Amino acid sequence: MSKKSLVALCAWFLAASAEPAFATEGGTQHYPIGVNTIADGNLPVPGMLQLLTYSEFADNPAITNGSGNKAVPKFDLKVEAEAFRFLYTWDLPVGPFHYTTGLVAPIVNLDLNVMGARGHDLDMGDLDIQNYLGYASEDHKLFYFFGLDTYVPTGHYSTSTMINTGSNYYTFAPNIDVTYNPSPKWELTAALFSEFNTTNTANNYHSGTDMDLDYGVTYRPFNKLPNFGVGAQGYFYKQISDDTQSGVTVSPDGNRGQEFAAGPQLRYDIPFGGFVLKYQQEYAVENRPRGEKIWFQFAMPIFGTPG
Repeated sequence: MSKKSLVALCAWFLAASAEPAFATEGGTQHYPIGVNTIADGNLPVPGMLQLLTYSEFADNPAITNGSGNKAVPKFDLKVEAEAFRFLYTWDLPVGPFHYTTGLVAPIVNLDLNVMGARGHDLDMGDLDIQNYLGYASEDHKLFYFFGLDTYVPTGHYSTSTMINTGSNYYTFAPNIDVTYNPSPKWELTAALFSEFNTTNTANNYHSGTDMDLDYGVTYRPFNKLPNFGVGAQGYFYKQISDDTQSGVTVSPDGNRGQEFAAGPQLRYDIPFGGFVLKYQQEYAVENRPRGEKIWFQFAMPIFGTPG
């Protein structure tokens, strides 16, 4: 789903300053942090096309500075996003791996209120093009893949609006995603992403490099309902280099953002797919909007299911 991937917000002050105010431009990133908390290392089997959908509802009643305190009075940002992801695994092995390509197309609805001024945008977000090499152990306990997500500035963007669903720059995000099933009742999963951004040519703003770790633990408690699972999940996000504008570090602290989140999740598996409902509360937020998220995720094969 998209540094946004679901979701790309560019939150701007309306005040006299022309600079975006917070960590990475608008206090966000292309990769939708917190999205990968279930079966992160699993890809479609060779010859299968899979559809995955991601629905995100986020309420951010505050935006923070580098000390974690409220940076702006009367701030509220609401995000509704729906992302459609298509993954296809080619029936051609590359040594022990298989090659998978993917595309994520997000639709984003943003509603921003800052000090009595309102900004709104409902449009396409930036597309995410995915290329992975995946591995599955013979005992089907260990799954992982690694590769590159490339976010393309195809979403709506205008310098005359307070907020945009597109970012107007490219992001290259290498990542590795792992799932381990020590037994049929347990799943441990994690996804590690890093983002490298180009410069927004409309304002010469360059968002710093960041890293994110999504994680999830699932337990299936009922023998008579083996497809049902409960668990805990969340993420750790940290920006590791400064934002700059026209080559100058954005004061006072390079707008380096961070946030952590945790919450429960429920899942129900179907063959080569399933349903997920989860909640995330954000903590230790700096230079970013702060709030909570609800996700609903769904996956199913379109064609290529093994007989």
